[in-house]
Amino acid sequence: MKLRKQQVGTGRSAARWLSGMLLCALLLPAAWSQAESVSRIRFVSSQKSGPYMEFVEQLVRDLGTGNGLRVSAEVLTPDDLGDRAGDAQAVDLVVAVGTRAALALGRHPPQEPVLHALIPAPTFERLLHDGRLACVPRRCGAVYVNQPLERMIRVARAALPDIRRLGVVLGPTSRGQLHALVKVAGRHGFVIESARVEAPGELQAALDRVLAKSEALFALPDPLVYNSRTAKSILLTTYRHKVPMIAYSKSYLKAGATLAVYSTPAQLARQAAAMIRRYLHSRPRRLTERAWPVYYSIRINEYVARSLGLDIVYTPQLVELMKAGGDE
Repeated sequence: MKLRKQQVGTGRSAARWLSGMLLCALLLPAAWSQAESVSRIRFVSSQKSGPYMEFVEQLVRDLGTGNGLRVSAEVLTPDDLGDRAGDAQAVDLVVAVGTRAALALGRHPPQEPVLHALIPAPTFERLLHDGRLACVPRRCGAVYVNQPLERMIRVARAALPDIRRLGVVLGPTSRGQLHALVKVAGRHGFVIESARVEAPGELQAALDRVLAKSEALFALPDPLVYNSRTAKSILLTTYRHKVPMIAYSKSYLKAGATLAVYSTPAQLARQAAAMIRRYLHSRPRRLTERAWPVYYSIRINEYVARSLGLDIVYTPQLVELMKAGGDE
């Protein structure tokens, strides 16, 4: 195994070097012959902790599992890109992990194709429209972190068969989904009650208006509406109105949402690994896939459901949807 010589320093450069060595160790078994070629992947991770690194580490393991693919990988942060401007060695693929990483690569576009991961579809589309992503034809892919509307609505119907009116609060990123949401929800017997917000100060009043007319709050990813600063007040408001929240993340489920449909970092890594294999084996190489999650989990916060007087039954329809996502 050949490793590029690099001086070990302190701070960020040392962490970067150690991360690269760790990942190479996971991917380069000694049994491989020296003649085999190595595919090089550079990860740019929004953070070097939490779900971002869970995704990176699982993706590395998946790529190195029983498929004859030999990969060398390194992990950078958005701040590292500025430090290494014009100095980075060529790789076969760059993987942007999270929105912050995607924006950083947009400011420092690489020559190589970019696969975007752990980014919501509406955010990706908006940034792409605004020209803020490193995304050129045949050299740009994505694995979205959020679920398609059809899946979310089908789960809502299977879990809450007696509910008819869904409330949704839309911000600048999510408002473009309203027409599609109304159409999809209507096919499953739902009516959508909606409100739009353009600034943080408008959120509470909009939420109260929507919940006064709704039987459940249907959350769509939008950084203005749903973020670490607003989560607690949104959940408390749903309790006050005695309305369940249908969420798109495990963190909201743990915090007090009644129902959530989400993909874990490991599930998204499994899908991303398959996309990367297809890209690395394609001739000529093309990266064009932009995909919704294939694997997903459905979870119910039974304590919250009971506190709201809801008896959510694992109906055959709900169990079927859980199995379809590879849920166990």
